[in-house]
Amino acid sequence: MIPNLPKKNKLTFSTGSPKDDETVYLFKDAIAIYSLRSIGNHGFSPVVRVRRDSDNSEKDFSANEVHSNVLVDFVGSGNGGFVETWYDQSGNGNHLIQATGTKQPSIVTSGALNKRNNRPIVKFIQANENNLTNANTNMFPTGSNIAATVFQAMHIDSSSGNRLGIFGSNGGGNNASANGYRFGSGTSRRVIIKFANASATQVEFNSSSLSNNADSILTYLFTANGGTGTLQVFNNGSAQAEVSKSITDQSYGPSHVSSGLILGARTVSDNFSDSEFFEVIAYDSNQTSNRVLIETNMNDTYNIF
Repeated sequence: MIPNLPKKNKLTFSTGSPKDDETVYLFKDAIAIYSLRSIGNHGFSPVVRVRRDSDNSEKDFSANEVHSNVLVDFVGSGNGGFVETWYDQSGNGNHLIQATGTKQPSIVTSGALNKRNNRPIVKFIQANENNLTNANTNMFPTGSNIAATVFQAMHIDSSSGNRLGIFGSNGGGNNASANGYRFGSGTSRRVIIKFANASATQVEFNSSSLSNNADSILTYLFTANGGTGTLQVFNNGSAQAEVSKSITDQSYGPSHVSSGLILGARTVSDNFSDSEFFEVIAYDSNQTSNRVLIETNMNDTYNIF
């Protein structure tokens, strides 16, 4: 059962350390926060719901319980634990869910917590078609002056090949519908966004290919304003791509209204990824002014670069 969580901008300060309060301040305007650390809830609210494979029992776990032995003890020696729900800590209820057990990413493998850099991770396996989805079609903005920013602390496995699995539209890389935009995982481990005007004419933006078998704090930011669309991508704090093109000066809305959002694959039926995620933070705004601070906060936590 999904718990009732506080609404946007109600993250709690005075969490016990200046670093925790800095995190809450930087993330307070996010529209979605997926993390296995506690962001402003003192470590006690659930961050993840896990199914154990021994009997398919499910249970919610707080960040404190993930980092201690409570989660591992629930899963049991030699067993696997799989993510049914990755809760949104922003308070907006934008949880990521996978109801099909065989398609759930793992958090415990053979009785041991999945870790990288000594921090817990959610692991997606390409061969198992792992993915998590969110059906909220209003999560990203609509208008003639829009922006969105997504930060991801992740690892791209060498076996992932062409696939990236970043957070974005279910169907990232497909054409946007008329008056819409679609964004997310493109081919060759690229970030992609497409804008379409009223005639469904497509304008496509691509980043360069990202390296696999590498840890990454991957940030992508896109804007549409005054007839110009822009995609900016940063990898481990360094600019990886900035592409600006002319687009029709009009109102645009997300093209994933019928399919929602996805993590771990390009769609629910293809281009799955061997990727691991520490954390995903999404904003329906331009976070250029906070980008370095947010990336530094994530790097301080996950020791990526």
